[in-house]
Amino acid sequence: MDNAYKARRVPNKQDVRIESNKGATSGNPLLCSNCGAAIEQYSAYCPECKTILLYEKAEAEKAAKLRCDITKENIVRLQDSGDIQLIQNFANRYPNYDDQDQKFFNLNALLAKKGYKFTTSELLGIIREVKLQDELEKIKMNVLQTNPKTPDDFIKNYIKLFGYPDIQDNAFNFYNIHPDQIHNSLKFLKIHCITQLLKDLFDYQGNLREDLVRLRKDIELERFEKKLIGDQSLRITINDVDNISGYDFEIVLKALFEKMEYNVTHTPFSNDQGADLIIEKSGVKTVVQAKNWQDNVTNKGVQEVYAAKEHYKAQKAIVISSSDFTQSARELARSTNVVLWDRSILSSMLDENPIFRNEKL
Repeated sequence: MDNAYKARRVPNKQDVRIESNKGATSGNPLLCSNCGAAIEQYSAYCPECKTILLYEKAEAEKAAKLRCDITKENIVRLQDSGDIQLIQNFANRYPNYDDQDQKFFNLNALLAKKGYKFTTSELLGIIREVKLQDELEKIKMNVLQTNPKTPDDFIKNYIKLFGYPDIQDNAFNFYNIHPDQIHNSLKFLKIHCITQLLKDLFDYQGNLREDLVRLRKDIELERFEKKLIGDQSLRITINDVDNISGYDFEIVLKALFEKMEYNVTHTPFSNDQGADLIIEKSGVKTVVQAKNWQDNVTNKGVQEVYAAKEHYKAQKAIVISSSDFTQSARELARSTNVVLWDRSILSSMLDENPIFRNEKL
């Protein structure tokens, strides 16, 4: 970029207040060119108006390395004292926090009371790194179970387990992005984790963006081929579902989720506590309630599966209907984060993941 900074230097003045920062130098302070607020020496943005600073490549790398080093030093201090658990529990309990949220201010105040003096960007960087390590462990645990032998194996297995990651430009420059931009989203973390694990396991030197696009297409063709394999007259379709019992409907859904590469547990016929199936993939547990009804499913189905989610300590809940849902049920599902599969969605899933009557269900 032509401009070293989207900010301007000003002469030293006693009335200019700059937050303390290990990375600050003895040179002139920086002021944001947009609002005039003081900026940390190697920050990537203005904390007041959120203007993103534009670095030349050398300056960007220097700033990113400095932020990374400071973050690692701070994490070591927190680990030595045992206070790192506060950060870990905060990140897990409030995954969608905002740096203007009172919870974030409370965390910083609590840490200050314990003797830590973190700037906003420093604390965001610490939380980001904690999230990164958690994501690395989750990906490593799940993808390595599939025994990938090559980078292509690893990337394909990742896509199958976790879905296709965001590949916008800035997602590939993890440490050159200020923590304020990424603290509430895992899309940047996922790309960085994939890259780091590929380098660690295979000394990967490829172009991840191109490989993701290429292998996504390969997976799409593999799935398309599966649709064309087998006796099409034996495929189970949404019309077949209309003619089976409620228990057989659960069996069909069990086979469907297994075809989608979930680990599936079929709960007891009685005392299921509101969940007919418990499915798990990538460390995420989901409870499923099956409703093979002619009438639309009411609030009760949503209430039952929401209770099952709590009972089984699951992260997600789904109600699957062979018909539809009442408007009231849809509103309740939105407010409780329960996923609804109506007849149209179920039909699409059966088409995308064909199961056959001659298969062992």
